[in-house]
Amino acid sequence: MAEAGETSLYLRRKQLTDRLIARTCSKDLELLSKIRELSINNLICSYWMKRPSPILCDSFTDWSNDLNWIRESSIPYSCTVPFCMLKSPVPSFELPQRIYETPGLTNTRFGQFLQTRWPDRLTIYTDGSVNQNKAGSAFVVPSHNVKKQYRLWDRASIYSAETFAVQKALQYALEHARSTTLIIITDSRSMTTKMRGLGPSSKLTKIEATILNRIYTLKTLGT
Repeated sequence: MAEAGETSLYLRRKQLTDRLIARTCSKDLELLSKIRELSINNLICSYWMKRPSPILCDSFTDWSNDLNWIRESSIPYSCTVPFCMLKSPVPSFELPQRIYETPGLTNTRFGQFLQTRWPDRLTIYTDGSVNQNKAGSAFVVPSHNVKKQYRLWDRASIYSAETFAVQKALQYALEHARSTTLIIITDSRSMTTKMRGLGPSSKLTKIEATILNRIYTLKTLGT
């Protein structure tokens, strides 16, 4: 227990590691390089995913903006993703099997399932298709009487068509449905599986990165 007015143990340790980094910058570039490597591994290696970040890495990250030899690439980024979106899986779920047990009642049971779990929601249905090397995407918002269709580039994959539809659905939600529960329905298991398994070292397409950015924006707005 700390006495009244006394700095917490973590902050005292942080101050010491900040001073170590400051001294190392001017005296020992070899050690600084090793600390840099540890800090990178802390961000991208699965070993550190569920472990506390070392204080030394926290200090290095805080100092990194002031280190002359650490600079962003001269090549412009095509997209960026908030790091927190790669540390936590995107919330997703699969529909219970009981919804499909009785032919003819699937739509009714599906509606009951959504109404029970999320009574105050906006539901957007998305789909993508490829036919004779021509691809298209669409989303439907029944409660808003909205249906949007998009023609994609020739020879686009079914995965691109499905993810593009979700990207457009999220954009619609940003423009018309802030601060409400949003449910997006997709039949692309490949996409939901990838979104659940994201990590700092995951490789993303531009569409996937855009999806993560829009989810992040919606979350910050209270959706």
